Amino acid sequence: MKRIMRKYSALLLCGAMALTTLLTGCGTPDATVVVATVGDTQITYGLANFYMKYQQAAYDASYIAYFGEDMWEQEVEEGQTMEDALREDILGSLESMVRLNAHAADYGISLSEEDEAAIDAAVEEFFKKNAKAVLNKMGATDESIVKEFLQLYTVAYRVAEAIRDSADITLTEADAASKTIRYVRQTTTGYYDDSYNYYEYTEDEIASMKEEMEALAAQLQEAVAAEADASGDADASGDADASGDASGDAETTEIADAFEQTATEAGYTVSSYSYAADEENLDEAVVAAADALAEGEVSGVIETESALYIVIMDDTYDEEATATHLEEMIETARYEYYDTVYASYQEESEFVIDEKIAKKLKVDTLFTLKS
Repeated sequence: MKRIMRKYSALLLCGAMALTTLLTGCGTPDATVVVATVGDTQITYGLANFYMKYQQAAYDASYIAYFGEDMWEQEVEEGQTMEDALREDILGSLESMVRLNAHAADYGISLSEEDEAAIDAAVEEFFKKNAKAVLNKMGATDESIVKEFLQLYTVAYRVAEAIRDSADITLTEADAASKTIRYVRQTTTGYYDDSYNYYEYTEDEIASMKEEMEALAAQLQEAVAAEADASGDADASGDADASGDASGDAETTEIADAFEQTATEAGYTVSSYSYAADEENLDEAVVAAADALAEGEVSGVIETESALYIVIMDDTYDEEATATHLEEMIETARYEYYDTVYASYQEESEFVIDEKIAKKLKVDTLFTLKS
């Protein structure tokens, strides 16, 4: 029970809050006025206003110090302020909550007596810790509004999880098979000086970089070959500590370490990166060159539109990276399935916003969390 109550208390930001700035505002509608409908289900202004203020309070606590007290008036894109974006976001979220609640029975989800008791306790604590002026500005004029929000949110969250859990996912390690490389990268686009002025590299500077990278590639290939020969001699003399795959993995790691040490001593930064067949971030030319390498083999200079690379293949099947990527793929598939199911819910009924009432959902007070 205590654990559940702590969860609801955290959701309510139940630390005491204070009003820091009162901006010019206008009259607000009655809490029972309908601001939007999802089919036959009504979303009241009171619920939407509380949710907007609740979200705003979290943003105020985190970002006002960085963006200033006029943060909510600043544009996030042409014609849309931060306030507009927040209003749009909370109405969309409430639509989702209503639609998911409508399908709670499909997944056998309902609030238990323990849930209800924990919600009641969290609401009571929230009202106890905050002054009446704060509660009024948050739209928490009535405990029933806060309780309704927590009930709606909780069921929606559990339905969403149930939908994701019901996804039929057949992905295997073969789908997530990942390789790991180490690489040196030299950008060829430009640089910032100490005063943060940006300069593009000239053609002569880029040509000079290519020559330096070609010389480095030769140096790295030589260092790696020397390390491979040394490892081979150690194995032949019986100095190796293990045999089979474990010995091979250790040898490849030592070779890659020689690559990194040589590049670092030459003044370059070495990075490590794991990728799979569905790679989207690494340049195609780098992926193609890396795929052509055996473990411990070093590429020549790889040229892309924005940089020059030298790559060593560290591991052609990285078990740890594969396991991590499989988890990522499964989670992505779960959320994609949820998106498909939710899209079908949206087709069931129309979501209608009363724009005149919605415009009354405003940021007219700034909040701070008391320490």
